[in-house]
Amino acid sequence: MSAPSYRDSYWSQYPGFVPNPNASVAKEFKRLMAFNGWSPKDPEHAQRKAECFEAEFEHHYGTGTHKLQTWQDLCREVGIEPIPPSITQCKKVYF
Repeated sequence: MSAPSYRDSYWSQYPGFVPNPNASVAKEFKRLMAFNGWSPKDPEHAQRKAECFEAEFEHHYGTGTHKLQTWQDLCREVGIEPIPPSITQCKKVYF
């Protein structure tokens, strides 16, 4: 699988913010919050976070969120062992 381009990622909509490709989405979202001066108490916080995680998931794994292989690839990439045998179990260990 080739590395997705930064210019097509969620982060590219924030000029000046340069994501660390070795950091987790959660850590990068926290950095983005600080970069933009956002507070977790902002009413938009949950929506922004959900949009970020969904966009980055799709950016890296495509829109196949209904495919077990997609979720297992994600678990493998973040080091979850053993790899869960179902989408539900993948989501439980990831989220």
